[in-house]
Amino acid sequence: MLLSASRRCMSNGSISTLLKAATGSAPLSFPAFPLTAAHLPPAPSNPSEFHEHLVSSISSATDRVTIGSLYVGPGSLASSAPREDELLSALRAACSRDVPVNVLLDRNRGLRPQQHTSSAGAVHSALSSPQPSSSSLSLFSVPPPPVVPPFLTLPSPLNEIGGVFHLKAYIADDSLLLTGANLSEEYFTDRIDRYFLFSDGAGGLVDFYDDLIKSLASCPASSPYPPTLPPARRSAATSDALAASLSSLIARHPPPSGDDATVAYAVPTFQCP
Repeated sequence: MLLSASRRCMSNGSISTLLKAATGSAPLSFPAFPLTAAHLPPAPSNPSEFHEHLVSSISSATDRVTIGSLYVGPGSLASSAPREDELLSALRAACSRDVPVNVLLDRNRGLRPQQHTSSAGAVHSALSSPQPSSSSLSLFSVPPPPVVPPFLTLPSPLNEIGGVFHLKAYIADDSLLLTGANLSEEYFTDRIDRYFLFSDGAGGLVDFYDDLIKSLASCPASSPYPPTLPPARRSAATSDALAASLSSLIARHPPPSGDDATVAYAVPTFQCP
């Protein structure tokens, strides 16, 4: 959520009041990160620019690449998905430069069999040649709804019906791209979506999303690839652990106060299973 700043800078208290008015609920404790004009460069405006930004930013990254996504296109042995291949090559090259690459995908979608491999399998192969010790691939499992009996295991892709992990946040160094676009050939060629680009750390927003993805990757709902255990079922324990992880995340990122250069506030909001 982006809130425009008035000439007189808003406080976090006034932002909470705005959120209360917008939601009709008690003031929320979401952090609000102040943004200046320098934090808001021109964003991609079409699928080709989206793909070019991803490949370019990953190729030039020196400190980190962090990806939270439904899935990553697995490329093609027949080169029918050249843009997916280019993205995977950029991730492989980042690893060869010893840049930490951390990827979090939806478990069910990431493991869905493709022509020659799964999305997770393709990413794992890219990160494994070679893979810095600080790089990782994790799979987030959205628990099936309570109406699904515990003894019932749906085959792929029917197991995606109950819900999937749908964050699309792509970080390279101090830039963050938030979008509704998946990392697949159709979104790189002709399927346009929304793109929001933030740079220069965006007042702490980029670090927040980096920490969010890594926190979700380490919670009980996630597992490293390849998974060795079945996905966690919905339970009070897993829900409490996820809530505690997110509460700790928010507490770790108190946003700085805005000033006269602030043009907007970024308020990260998300829906959890």
